[in-house]
Amino acid sequence: MQKSTRTLWLLFVVFVVPLLLAVLMYQQRAALHLPQLQHGHLLAPPVSVTQVALQQADNTTVSLAAMQGRWLMLYVAPEVCESRCQQYLHTLQQIHVALGKDQQRVRTLLVLGKPPTDLHSMTALTQRYPQIRVGVAQQPKVFNDALGEAGLAQEGHLFLVDPHGYMLMWYAQGTTPRDITKDLRRLLGVSHIG
Repeated sequence: MQKSTRTLWLLFVVFVVPLLLAVLMYQQRAALHLPQLQHGHLLAPPVSVTQVALQQADNTTVSLAAMQGRWLMLYVAPEVCESRCQQYLHTLQQIHVALGKDQQRVRTLLVLGKPPTDLHSMTALTQRYPQIRVGVAQQPKVFNDALGEAGLAQEGHLFLVDPHGYMLMWYAQGTTPRDITKDLRRLLGVSHIG
């Protein structure tokens, strides 16, 4: 009788106690202050940007829906991309290179808030950063509405767009390139699309 009681207690400890601990941790997750894995800010719910089209410097139009199937790093800049913006573009180019074999799965886009008064500046950006597509949102209201749904200001943010066309994460200007690269590698590692 004593051996069977001990076995019963052992089974209880092995199977029920971990279950109770898991339920307790789930219910008290806010109080536990567990570290987050991602460095960006998740958008809940994700926001669709498939309706957005960009006009490029050569007057061609590219739709974000046409880029479905790839991950997008979408940087929203002011009308004129000055030195700070260009430094960030250089950083984005370095992040793209740091992805190594996965860089074919990711595209980088620069979306200017308003059409520049001088198209030469857009052409110069395209020539200086050939891996980055530069464009102006053709329907700024659609784009601004998408950002408004996310509760974000338009300029100065980097967004990650999944291969289905949903913005799912955003980064503030001060986020380190290493943190963005870690998030991208983690997403590309678990994603079998794009």
